[in-house]
Amino acid sequence: MALISVVVAIILAFGVGYFFKNKFLKIGFMILGGVAGFFLGGMVFTAFMAEWAQSVAAMWCTIVFFIILGACLAHYFEQHVVILGTAFIGSYLFVRGLATFIGGWVSEVELMNQI
Repeated sequence: MALISVVVAIILAFGVGYFFKNKFLKIGFMILGGVAGFFLGGMVFTAFMAEWAQSVAAMWCTIVFFIILGACLAHYFEQHVVILGTAFIGSYLFVRGLATFIGGWVSEVELMNQI
């Protein structure tokens, strides 16, 4: 019974994925650009603005601005967003994973608590 459930779930996932790929490709690019913008906004705030803009509202305004910017740029530059967005997100997550084991990098939660 469990094997049948897994097979049906995989078939449904491929069917839904194929439908969304064909019908909503632009939305997928915009979501990818928005996610990349989210990570970039958090890094920009941490690197350049956290010292003098010490409020959670400023952090979220910066992140939302970069999300919108990333989604709009993704709408117009699809191929570049796929290359740069996946590379940026992957490298960010790789470094965050290393920071978990090595230590020394302040997490976003700790940064918000400090503000």
